[in-house]
Amino acid sequence: ERAAALHRVGDVLAARRAELIEVAGSEAGKTIDQSDPEVSEAIDFCHHYAESSLLLHDSEHMVGARFAPVDVTVVASPWNFPLAIPTGGVAAALAAGSAVILKPAPPARRCAAELVRAFHDAGIPEDLVVLAPLEDGDVSRHLVTHKDVDRVVLTGSYDTARLFRSWKPDMHLLGETSGKNAIIVTPSADPDIAVRDAVYSAFAHAGQKCSASSLLVLVSSASTSERIARQLVDATASLRVRLPLSLDSQMGPVVVPDDEKAVRGLTTLGSGEHWVLKPRYLGDGLWTPGIRAGVVPGSEFHLTEYFAPVIGIMRVDTLQEAIEAVNAVDYGLTSGLQTLDATELAIWLEGVQAGNLYVNRGITGAIVRRQPFGGWKRSAIGSTTKAGGPSYLLGLGEVEPARGKDKGEPGGPGDQGTSALDPRVASLCDAVSGQLGAVDLAELRRAMVADASAWRAGYGANRDVTGLACERNILRYRAVDVVVRAGQGTALADLVRVMAAGVRAGGFISLSVADRLPQPLQNALLAAGVQVAVEDQGAWDARLAELSASGGLGTRVRVIGPREQTSAARWSHASRVTGGSPDIALYTGAVTACPHSELLPFLREQAVAITNHRFGTPLDLAEGLL
Repeated sequence: ERAAALHRVGDVLAARRAELIEVAGSEAGKTIDQSDPEVSEAIDFCHHYAESSLLLHDSEHMVGARFAPVDVTVVASPWNFPLAIPTGGVAAALAAGSAVILKPAPPARRCAAELVRAFHDAGIPEDLVVLAPLEDGDVSRHLVTHKDVDRVVLTGSYDTARLFRSWKPDMHLLGETSGKNAIIVTPSADPDIAVRDAVYSAFAHAGQKCSASSLLVLVSSASTSERIARQLVDATASLRVRLPLSLDSQMGPVVVPDDEKAVRGLTTLGSGEHWVLKPRYLGDGLWTPGIRAGVVPGSEFHLTEYFAPVIGIMRVDTLQEAIEAVNAVDYGLTSGLQTLDATELAIWLEGVQAGNLYVNRGITGAIVRRQPFGGWKRSAIGSTTKAGGPSYLLGLGEVEPARGKDKGEPGGPGDQGTSALDPRVASLCDAVSGQLGAVDLAELRRAMVADASAWRAGYGANRDVTGLACERNILRYRAVDVVVRAGQGTALADLVRVMAAGVRAGGFISLSVADRLPQPLQNALLAAGVQVAVEDQGAWDARLAELSASGGLGTRVRVIGPREQTSAARWSHASRVTGGSPDIALYTGAVTACPHSELLPFLREQAVAITNHRFGTPLDLAEGLL
């Protein structure tokens, strides 16, 4: 029923495209070329999450588990994408079975009102989607910290995420936050394509996108290319800067013209920097775009997101230096490479740290399902996954062990398929075969087989669901280091099940246990590369607090305990210990046989989009790489 209703919302939005473009332009400063694809994105979100919701209740997909919705979700949406992002947040929460309160950014309240009206006109009950057009202040704080709010979905700055958690350390916050993004141009790049993509990525919507490129890293001879320099200045200076009422406008206003950081980026140079094209204020929030050169690693401009129409040029000698500069920032949202060299592409794909990668194309404008969107490090907050991707809804509820007839057969009966297990995983099962009862052992083996099947079908395979000839769009999963805590009284079967998923994922695991492990299991874990420490609760809390204080970006912690202990209790305790640090992603859900809930804490999603042609001539740079 919810899926059908969300499909209707998508149809209503499609019918109101013109009205939505008008309100986005008049209220939020979006030009037609920016708001039109945003309406399409909003429509796509509705249809995508409608279909995704069906999988939450499919026993073949949620093997050995059931999805439990939460009651209330608050969606705190931004002003820079006033149509697509609030629609996506509301649609996702509805698809996951929750009621939704939409709290839009003050500069985009009229857009939000039109969206909520579309949901209601499509048949969504008014008490399921409620608009809260509040100013930022005490009332908004009361809303997001209210005891009856189960999830808060934020799209905004990292500072806002940190503020929210300072108000309520145990807030279930899922955030897509800031980005300081760059495009690397190597000597092998096509200059025409590189300049086109750099200018669009930097100045579309006046640079007011978390995905915008505000740094252009020129490698070796590309940094001295007169052609690149001339075309970059010419293309930037020729942009038509007008209010959205002008149909030929290519760049609209800075929506918050008195923002201190944006003004600083447009007016103040750092040491050794100079203006290649100096921004000028035209009135009505309009700034001409700017180019500054002389940006050096470690400088303010290198590390700071300004949210303004300005790009800085950094010159380096090698591709490796360029990658190091890109990775030096606290964020990891989008990143681009301009090259015609497959070897350079391979080096970059292996080394760059960002959630959305783009090759020989712009780095903004992710399309639902084609390029699921979400970052790494401080660009992502909480136990979230990519918006518009296959797993996003899982974070908007609880995944619990299935009971009775809902349990299904995670991997088939008995030991079916165990011969195909990763040897490291199989050794864990063998190590506890003498300690577990027949039922627990059979369930453990089935879960391992389910993991292996899911790994072959998706998590261990680079997937392109689009099948486009002109562009490759790969969703791949990269192993991530995780700290696992098994509290006192944790069932041995649950511990081994979680470790089996982690070992299968392939990242480094540091395991803290309250109870000593059977020696065969300890040996098997050590052989699999797992670091094991026996710590009482006090010692573990001290280590977790230290992890939080050290500011390790994107640290993941999986916490399990006795089966009678609730996920909420584990979440509350761990959140208090970490002080609500947004740099720590906590996973405290119940242990299940479902590979989707157990593998994802050990994996980071990465979407890779590669233009597969050069001005219409096929060019498959990634052949054999992805």
